Amino acid sequence: MLDNLRLFLQIVEKGGLAVAGRELGLASTTVSERLSALEAHYNVRLLTRTTRSISLTDEGRELVVGARRLLAEAEEIEARIKLGVEKISGSIRLSAPINLGRNQIVPMLDIFMSENREVTVDLTLSDGNVDLVGQGIDLALRYGD
Repeated sequence: MLDNLRLFLQIVEKGGLAVAGRELGLASTTVSERLSALEAHYNVRLLTRTTRSISLTDEGRELVVGARRLLAEAEEIEARIKLGVEKISGSIRLSAPINLGRNQIVPMLDIFMSENREVTVDLTLSDGNVDLVGQGIDLALRYGD
């Protein structure tokens, strides 16, 4: 349905079925069939066609407004979903030695967190051993013996 609405808008914007078909790489018969399917779905005539021009019917004008709104909303939903997949978020619990944490880890975390605002980091600085499971630590950095 959304593809047919996109095609309908392309027909209207380009001013003809053949031009819209060429733009989208579709055969003119395919364009005509899909437009007919859209008209059959709504049980109305959307365009008045002559050999030289097309014009919108009242229902066609209504569909142009609605189709633009629906397609914009569909694109917004898709962008939000994709952003959610591509965006990292959540909590990370880290442990590092005091010296390494203050001098190396904290400056890197500042940059990381400014670029990834949906992430929270709980950094524990300690020179001793930590119980990773008991303290719920995701990553512990240590060096030395």
